Amino acid sequence: VIGVYRRHIPRFNALAQVFRDATKPEHNTQVMLRSLRALVCFSLLRGSLALCTSLAVPDFAKPFFILTDAATHVGGAAVLYQLDDDGGPRPLAFWSFGFDGSQKRYSSRDCECYTVDGACAQWAWLFSQSHVTVYTDHRSLSWLFETPHVAGSVIDHMVRRGCCGCSVVCREKLAL
Repeated sequence: VIGVYRRHIPRFNALAQVFRDATKPEHNTQVMLRSLRALVCFSLLRGSLALCTSLAVPDFAKPFFILTDAATHVGGAAVLYQLDDDGGPRPLAFWSFGFDGSQKRYSSRDCECYTVDGACAQWAWLFSQSHVTVYTDHRSLSWLFETPHVAGSVIDHMVRRGCCGCSVVCREKLAL
């Protein structure tokens, strides 16, 4: 999710390199992510995001967007944003959570679905008069509301609630 704001963070590519390296098959991901370099880079990215990103006030004349991402066995996160006058994303709010014991057993798709549902519920009070587009990196969720019946407890729950009338769109993974 942080990759959306890379244009606001100085030296973003250098700081995110350790996380790109951790996704390569020839590296030991667990060792790399626990290294001092990874911890320092994570702290610098988190601090930079907090310093450079001031939250905007919602403009109800503009559409809302939600960008979600979930990590199986860990949790999910979302950013509520609108586009500014230059077409760039302007964050309105951030949201994250950790999966509990039973949720850690969900499939990758169900974790992402649960994150989309939670983000919609978190900000539903804002959406009564505005259209919302939710971006997810799971292609299977983009057809969620177009199918007559979807099996699975998490997805059934989301379809029943209607996810506040959001459009769910698949996006390609953002390059760090």
